[in-house]
This record gives sequence, structure tokens and C-alpha cells, in this order.
Amino acid sequence: MVPERFVGVWLRRSISINGGPAGEHEDVVWLQTPSTFADLRVPHRPDGSPVEAFSGTTHWNGTSLHWDHELDWHGAFADTDEGHITWDGDEMLERGSMTVRNGAGYRSTVNYEERWTKARSDGPVVALDGVSSGAIALHVRIGPWALTQCRGAARFGAQLDRPDAPTVHIGDPQLARVEPGHPAWTWTERVGSSRAVASSLPVTGVETVSKQQNPRFSP
Repeated sequence: MVPERFVGVWLRRSISINGGPAGEHEDVVWLQTPSTFADLRVPHRPDGSPVEAFSGTTHWNGTSLHWDHELDWHGAFADTDEGHITWDGDEMLERGSMTVRNGAGYRSTVNYEERWTKARSDGPVVALDGVSSGAIALHVRIGPWALTQCRGAARFGAQLDRPDAPTVHIGDPQLARVEPGHPAWTWTERVGSSRAVASSLPVTGVETVSKQQNPRFSP
């Protein structure tokens, strides 16, 4: 479980790598319930980094947040996903290190600092597990915001609903439009944070759709 202060919808304002200038080249939204999270990252340029989408459970140790990925489109965070948290007024500062891969397949570790701001999201908070034939999903809703991520054998899709803006569909068209109420899916509400971490879905078959031109979604 995480403290109440973390529960809500967070939009990333900027990221700095290895102490460099802060900037933003993606639209990033993170929904956090008391125990479950969902994260979607869409590059501003279609020739930029692949879309990233991941979700699972969150833990707080008093100084850092730790995210266990249960659904992960590309496995970009296959190593530890943990950030040290401080505050600048109402803005959250997250600092840590991450492994990045270049086009030649080499891996390197970089330090980062992300600045997050909370969006208005009054309303119910719910997290649901979804199961269908050959696929699983995780749905997180906080007020008018909702992010659903679905994974099949070699497919991944995500749907983002947000207030006063069009719905965003990413990835496999059949999985990108799944939500609670879909007749082919069974949904169960999550209680607590005890979940087994599933293996990440490798790139391969979904790489082409992850490079598609996607709409900007920041308000």
C-alpha cells in the first residue's frame, strides 16, 4: 500500500538524464491507486522511442516507490523500477537510475530525475483484473481517468480515457478497445497488493504498431 498522497493521476512535466537539462519528449500519464498502478508513455515524434505501457503493483518503503510490473509491453523496465521521492510544493520529484538500450543492443545505466504534477481526478478509485481467452488485462480508474492495458500471446493494447478529450487507443486494435463491460472478458476487483509478477512481453510482433503515429494526449 502507498500513502494517500500518492493516489491520483500524475502527469510528467519533465525528465533530466545524468544531470542534463530538463525537458519532455513524451506524453506520460501514471494512474496510482493505493496498491495498483498503470503507466502510458507516447513519444511526441513518431520516429522516436517506442510507445511504452506497463502496470502492476506499487510498494512504499518510507523513502522510495517500487513498481512491480505485471504487464509490460516491451520489458523496458525488466530490472528494478524504483524511484526515490521528494517534494517541491505539490510537485513530486522522482530520482533513480535506469537501464537504457541503444539501437545496437548495448545496455547502459543512466541517472534520471523526473518531475510530476497531479491532475484533477475527483471520483471513484478502482483497479480490476481482466481475463479472456488467451489474454489478460489490468484496468485502473481514478475519477474520469482510466487506463486499460491488455496482453495476449504476442499482442498488446492500451486504452486511455481522460476528461474532456478523445479516448486514446494504442497497439493491437482488438486489445486496445477492451474495457469493463466487454462481453468476452471477466473482471475481478483487486483487493490489496499481493500479485505475482508476470513475465514481460518482448517486442517482436508488436514493434510495428508501437512505432505508429499516435495522438498527443496531454491536456
